[in-house]
Amino acid sequence: MIPHVTDAIKEFVLSNHDGEDFILCEIGGTVGDIESLPFLEAIRQIGNELGRDATCFLHVTLIPYISPRRAENQTNPAFSKELQSVGIQPDILLCRTEYPLPDVSARKSGYFVISESAVVLARDVSNI
Repeated sequence: MIPHVTDAIKEFVLSNHDGEDFILCEIGGTVGDIESLPFLEAIRQIGNELGRDATCFLHVTLIPYISPRRAENQTNPAFSKELQSVGIQPDILLCRTEYPLPDVSARKSGYFVISESAVVLARDVSNI
């Protein structure tokens, strides 16, 4: 990782906040893609520098619907080994899904990534 690139990203994220209570920074794309690595590294460094009491990592993941016959949601994408491999442990897991997610799937997601109480289900809607 090139330090001046991550330093520039950190400076951009942390500048111009003029006394706001919090900063919301979205890192788009797919974890593991080479294009996102400098951004993930910068946000990891910000988390380390500010500490756990001053940061919150929220991971949004798609839980695809696999089979209408079995009414099954696939929770494996939520187990983001790639995210953890870059040193980021989500505090909250927001699970996007087209259909209701059975409680067992929510618990399964929580057990593998974070506490069950930090798993939030977000059903797809046609309009916000």
